[in-house]
Amino acid sequence: MTIKIEISGLRVQISGNEVLKGIDFKLGGSESVGIVGQSGSGKTMMMRSLIGLLPNQAKPLGDYRIDEQSIPLDAREKQWAKIRGSAISMVMQDPFTALDPLKKCGKQILDGVPKQKKAAFDIVSALKEVGLPADAADRYPFELSGGQRQRIVIAASLATQPRLLIADEATTALDVITQKEILDLIDSIRSVRAMPLIIITHNIRLAKTRCDRVLVMENGKIVEEGSALKITEQPRSEAAKELIEADRFLQVKSFSDSHSGGDTLLRAINLNKQFGSVNALTDVSIDVCAGECVGIVGQSGSGKTTLARCLVGLTKADSGSVKYFGTNRAQIVFQDPYASLNPAHTIRYILESALKASNRPLSELEALISLAEVPKELLDRKPAKLSGGQRQRVAIARALAPRPDLLICDESVSALDVVVQNQILNMLEKLRRERCLAILFITHDLSVLRMIAGRVYVMNEGRVVEHGTTRQIFESAKNSYTKTLIEAAAFGSAESNPGELIPFI
Repeated sequence: MTIKIEISGLRVQISGNEVLKGIDFKLGGSESVGIVGQSGSGKTMMMRSLIGLLPNQAKPLGDYRIDEQSIPLDAREKQWAKIRGSAISMVMQDPFTALDPLKKCGKQILDGVPKQKKAAFDIVSALKEVGLPADAADRYPFELSGGQRQRIVIAASLATQPRLLIADEATTALDVITQKEILDLIDSIRSVRAMPLIIITHNIRLAKTRCDRVLVMENGKIVEEGSALKITEQPRSEAAKELIEADRFLQVKSFSDSHSGGDTLLRAINLNKQFGSVNALTDVSIDVCAGECVGIVGQSGSGKTTLARCLVGLTKADSGSVKYFGTNRAQIVFQDPYASLNPAHTIRYILESALKASNRPLSELEALISLAEVPKELLDRKPAKLSGGQRQRVAIARALAPRPDLLICDESVSALDVVVQNQILNMLEKLRRERCLAILFITHDLSVLRMIAGRVYVMNEGRVVEHGTTRQIFESAKNSYTKTLIEAAAFGSAESNPGELIPFI
């Protein structure tokens, strides 16, 4: 199963812009290598170079060898097809887009198996290896949770018996409990198959606990390399230091003081919502006061987003009531800044449209971008030309256009690296303090809640199972589910069994 990878002098140009600048990298044995860096540092581009998935306009240069055999970086698709799957497989970040919504999961796993091996392929064993029951083969992706979909993607990646597995931000979009389950699963498979693993991540803490060796990337270069312990305990590069400092800031033991004690701004009473046989919300009651930040935390599928949609009228609750006591009510900022902005329009058009729709003068545009810390030079660009953090700032600016009393942030920083997360969270905290803006912050990341929220509601299976100040929740949680969330956030302190079958609900 072992594979030897060598790449030297790797350079990649896209439209005249050099995105990789002389990369040297070796991999051998069954080691686990972490590649860390902020968004845009070149991590994913480097890995895509290894499997021939660079953009069409990319111009790669360098020496690439697999098991001493030279592989042209500009090889034809036919040659790359022999490498992808049989030698190297890659698990992408988003299981929603990695799977075909119109095909059953079993068929998608089989699609990657060579034609001559399909008849002998054991789909039940493939599903069991990733902790799924046999009937998963007959399910469509939309019938599965995010964690179950990612297990299907892993099963499909392993079906071709690769000798190297690359996990590209494979747990970023998942809640902390599911993250740990997936990481434990990947570790278990790596151990059983004695295969090497590359983990691409912006989470330096994850790299420390899951990798033998770490490479730090910045601006298309590897700026530091060493053992995971050495990189995290004695970093030399500014890029590594910045990632570590940002992570430490999120893990700080102090708590937000954002419980204002002001007048009640929002009160939801006994909200219920059912989708078919699934109770998405059951007797959910929450309140938010002026000028405070309230957190909603729970696993994927716990009802957090359904609650947010009910609060702003995007989904109608079956029963219960929502009362606003403010003047300008609420605006919502969604999770994915790539999908929430119209790609056809410039940032100027998007924000001016929001001002017009709110009957605000266009002269407020400059003040609006100042509030959300959007650089003025971005106004005439389209979303595709912005980073993830810049897009999310634009989404926040758009939500602020009507001058809302309440801002609902639905997983608004979960797709961003820790450095950009800190920047966005600091901006939101500044807005809360200076404008007395109430914030309802929905997340699966407890470290973020510690930093920004004064009170927390914990949701599980559509119910609020615990509520209290952030300090109370962290230091003296009473509900077993809350305790599990807190333990899972530590990546390795909670009990789990990677071989356990995950039932469908």
